[in-house]
Amino acid sequence: MTARSEVPPSFRITGVRHEGGELRLVAEDGRVARGTPRQFRDVQLVPAEFNPRYREQCVDVLMTAHLRPEETEYAERRARDRTVLVDLDSAHPERARELEPPLAGLLDRFAALERTALELVSAEIAGEPEGREPFIAAFRAVSLRVYLSGDFELHLSELEQGNYLLEHYWITVVHLADGTPVDFSMDA
Repeated sequence: MTARSEVPPSFRITGVRHEGGELRLVAEDGRVARGTPRQFRDVQLVPAEFNPRYREQCVDVLMTAHLRPEETEYAERRARDRTVLVDLDSAHPERARELEPPLAGLLDRFAALERTALELVSAEIAGEPEGREPFIAAFRAVSLRVYLSGDFELHLSELEQGNYLLEHYWITVVHLADGTPVDFSMDA
């Protein structure tokens, strides 16, 4: 899920300036959030309805927008018996280092996280219990995106395209940092 950066109530904007290609949002208490429009736009947060830390995370996103690179790249990492693609959600290098230990833990638990994600999705899509196991067997988690907050998403790909999803579609399952899956969507 991509969310545009929301300005939380605790960051009341009193001025907006443009300097050197960056936006500078000035709060009434003197704080300044800065970054390019793209750095403010491409932010991953678990939606507020599922996320008790949403407001706090919005402030963190605003204050660190200028540190995030413009582009991200997935890197291959080992998750026990397989290789998965991993993205640290445009994290600036300092934050990326902070995310490495949680990432290692996610990779160690990858199979269990995949199963939990598939159970959530299968309950909604496959319906009856007898249809869930065939659905679960038809998918595999192929990539992992860790948000700046430590929350994350798994991307589930259908092993044989076209049985459950249209071609070139995948399922994104959003998790809180503790591994609890809270929402999913189908993406292309």
